[in-house]
Amino acid sequence: SVHIFWSLFLSGGAFAVFVSGEKYTPAAFWGGAASYFGRFVRLAAWSLLLALALIFLQFLPDLVQRVIWGKDPYQNITYWMSWVKIGFRFLCFLFFKLVLDYARIHTVLTGERTMRFSFLEGLSFAAKNFFSVLGLSLLFFLAGALLLLLYNPLANSLSAPSSFIVFLLFVLQQLYIFCRKTLELALYAGQVHLYRERQQLVREEEPQPANELGWEGAWA
Repeated sequence: SVHIFWSLFLSGGAFAVFVSGEKYTPAAFWGGAASYFGRFVRLAAWSLLLALALIFLQFLPDLVQRVIWGKDPYQNITYWMSWVKIGFRFLCFLFFKLVLDYARIHTVLTGERTMRFSFLEGLSFAAKNFFSVLGLSLLFFLAGALLLLLYNPLANSLSAPSSFIVFLLFVLQQLYIFCRKTLELALYAGQVHLYRERQQLVREEEPQPANELGWEGAWA
């Protein structure tokens, strides 16, 4: 849909600003959005392979239920397994989004133009650091849920047929949208920081070449 392409376009500008570490400027943001849009669209196309695999995984809880409890399990088993299925679907959706996010970060950080490599890097990073990336995303998801819980009662209370009330509702809606976008940008910034931090740890753990360990100096 248009919203998906628009989100991909804007994310290019956001990641470009966060990766550069420089102060926001319209030129940097919109330039990054235009520069990475085509690559992000190709990346999203590659991510459809992961989406297809995750769709097939949706049958896993049903298979487990049938193997353990048979075709006609007790009612309480069916009830709790329905919640397990909901949670599993949420995790699959979240994992798909995480792979796409970190693949985009890799693209911007390295300037990679082959989106197959960026997709595989995002998949590898999200799998190896699953609990870290999941915890960060869940933190912002809970913040967004709390924001929604605050917004709904306030919006429902502003229902009187008055021009002033309508204006207040409009302001409240815009404030809610602003807060949601702020959370989204904060998540992007946190993901960039986490990716850089983990990549730095990987580089530090790699063995150094012999000439950098002072072998030549030892023989001098």
